[in-house]
Amino acid sequence: MIPMHVEHRGRAGAPPMILVHGFAASNHSWRHWVPGLSERWELHLVELAGFGRSPVPPDGKMGPLDQARHLGALIRELAPDVPPVLVGHSLGGAVVLAAALEMDRPPRAVVVVSGPVYPLKLPPYVSLMRKPGLGRLLALSAPPRWALRAGLRGIVHDPASVTPELVDGYRAPLLSPERRGWIVQAARQLSPRADAHVLVPRYPELDAPLLALWGEEDP
Repeated sequence: MIPMHVEHRGRAGAPPMILVHGFAASNHSWRHWVPGLSERWELHLVELAGFGRSPVPPDGKMGPLDQARHLGALIRELAPDVPPVLVGHSLGGAVVLAAALEMDRPPRAVVVVSGPVYPLKLPPYVSLMRKPGLGRLLALSAPPRWALRAGLRGIVHDPASVTPELVDGYRAPLLSPERRGWIVQAARQLSPRADAHVLVPRYPELDAPLLALWGEEDP
């Protein structure tokens, strides 16, 4: 198992909940969720391989199904006795679904927030990263705050929610040249249709409650 970065919050000994962020993000994504969830759950905030502060796997594989394999091994370590609730945002939604299907016993529940439960088009910024020449160009330097702010405003309903704190939180992992290269590499490994072809037929195997959330204005 690779040493994925995990932050522990909430009530020790309470039912476990594992939270997994989206593409090119980190545990920063959960900053508004943690205070409320901490009252009832023992939280484990996991940063996916190659993202946040987690290393890249030795084989360099960071697609959703590969991430799910790493997450599954980590779940066995974090919650060996009590089935956890798995929560995934965006890319993390596909990862927790795939991990749930490979667990030795069903999770307590699965929550997918704005996630690719079924095949979806990739966001424009991810599609740009997948272009060979442009991807290398984007990895040369950290995005200016104004560019990242514009990109984030393009994927939320309320532009006012894109605060300086939000921009800096998403920008922090991108300050490392090495990590920018990893993120571009991860973007090229995304195969929404191929992964859905594997996962969707297996959904009936998942013996756990599922909550899938999308905002009315979520593009």
